[in-house]
Amino acid sequence: MQAHKFTFISQKNIIFSFNKYTTDTNAYFFTVNHLSQFYFITSHIKNNYCPITFISPQNAVAYMGVRWWMQLIKFGKQLFSNPTDDALDCYDSAGLALAALRLGQKKILFNSKSKQFNLLKNRADSLQATILTKRSESFDLTELRFSYF
Repeated sequence: MQAHKFTFISQKNIIFSFNKYTTDTNAYFFTVNHLSQFYFITSHIKNNYCPITFISPQNAVAYMGVRWWMQLIKFGKQLFSNPTDDALDCYDSAGLALAALRLGQKKILFNSKSKQFNLLKNRADSLQATILTKRSESFDLTELRFSYF
């Protein structure tokens, strides 16, 4: 994979919060939506053995799509030696959630109050996938601004 170079703008406050978060927890959960955020994590993470879970922004499947998430995760996970996992937030978009399952997504966040929840849960069970109904607390990197060169 080709190395990319990113300059992170106004990162001082984020680094302070990031370091506090990674010091106070034994499992990392990060909300990400861009490859630059994976590079930020790799350059600032101190524990290379702590498991990491990447979570898409809320309802990201509706505005970015399933394939976007799967490609982002595919490239992002290659940067880590840590055990990694990921979850795609589909909110209540049952059709997009089913598409994600069909394409191999193993963890999906889905609204349990949706009328399609049981159908989606049954389909996920048949594919050995997991439907999560509650979003894990995570360190949100989606506001991290960057410049690419």
